[in-house]
Amino acid sequence: MIDERGGSFAALRSMPGMSRRTGSADAGIGDRPRAFDAMRHRPSRRRNSKGSETSRRSSHMPSTFTKKLATVAQEQHRKFSLFRENQNPLSAQIRLYWTELGLSFPGVGTAWSAVFVSWCMKQAGATKHQFGFSARHGDFIHAAIANAQAGQGVFLGRRVAQYAPKVGDLLHNNRSGNSFDFDFAATHRKYESHSAIVVEVGTDNRGRYLWTIGGNEGDSVGIKEVRLTSTGLVKNPGGLYISIVETTL
Repeated sequence: MIDERGGSFAALRSMPGMSRRTGSADAGIGDRPRAFDAMRHRPSRRRNSKGSETSRRSSHMPSTFTKKLATVAQEQHRKFSLFRENQNPLSAQIRLYWTELGLSFPGVGTAWSAVFVSWCMKQAGATKHQFGFSARHGDFIHAAIANAQAGQGVFLGRRVAQYAPKVGDLLHNNRSGNSFDFDFAATHRKYESHSAIVVEVGTDNRGRYLWTIGGNEGDSVGIKEVRLTSTGLVKNPGGLYISIVETTL
């Protein structure tokens, strides 16, 4: 099926502000490499005054909930990123993403990235009253923006240009060549978009970055790198990114 970020996986890799999926891994399937394990534990590096490499990760301390959310997403990537949506065991797991949220399973040909995010949220301990589980990104994004505007709730919609994301947040972007913005998302629910879970924020020799894990990326569970400004804001060429959902649980 077509990737939910708006095209084939090859086209997605060339999107501004996003890099090629940096690896895939599994959980004990034969002798396949655990590439994400290596990435997840690989230190972010910078040069010190003597020219040697040192490591630096985000100083923000994740909460118990956000650590669990990141771990859930990482486990899904490790287990299923070597498979495509029409292959078992991923196709069977996609069915669970739907049914364990109380939703009817329409088949793997239906976009499933929003149910992936919703399922991960539920597995980490969020309730349907805290996070509106949905098959549409626009539903829970709209709710998060409304929460922020009302000063309530634990998932808060933030503007990309004003908020530096952290582990456990959601990064929300356009797809299919659309150019929706935060104000549009604040007043609409039904439109094409994509979101993924931030699982790491850090600094390397090219500057600051984050990694996200999302469903229905390249017809699988994918990982992406997004570059940040020196102050930790998401670089947003051409308005690719719509909003960020801050997780305060």
